[in-house]
Amino acid sequence: FIPHDRYDVIVCLWGGFSYFDAPIMSVVHRIKAALRPGGRFYVMAYGYRYRYRRLYILNRYHIKYLHTPYYELSLRNIFSQFKNVEYRGLNIFADLVSDKAVSSYIRSEYRILNALNLGKHAYYQIITGERP
Repeated sequence: FIPHDRYDVIVCLWGGFSYFDAPIMSVVHRIKAALRPGGRFYVMAYGYRYRYRRLYILNRYHIKYLHTPYYELSLRNIFSQFKNVEYRGLNIFADLVSDKAVSSYIRSEYRILNALNLGKHAYYQIITGERP
């Protein structure tokens, strides 16, 4: 049981949205119900390119994908009942960058990908918005 109108923010990071067993629209309805009016959500789903990551362990062992990848348009449709929805992409090649440079790298990549409208080609799809 998730209480209604209770939370100011709901966060689902690192692709967790791509692993729900329940029909995705029922998950979105629960997010909407749990948020207070004006409450924000932050969701990170796997983009369609995620399965092609060079370092993706499932590729290495030829294991069936357990997640659902999303395209930008499908995420926009899924979250269309929210307002002020923003969509971004992020690759996070941080595993190829030194520990000291990771946060600077992620901020730079995020700005560049989205300024050039390349977010839809990223490994991670980030969508934010608020409950009306």
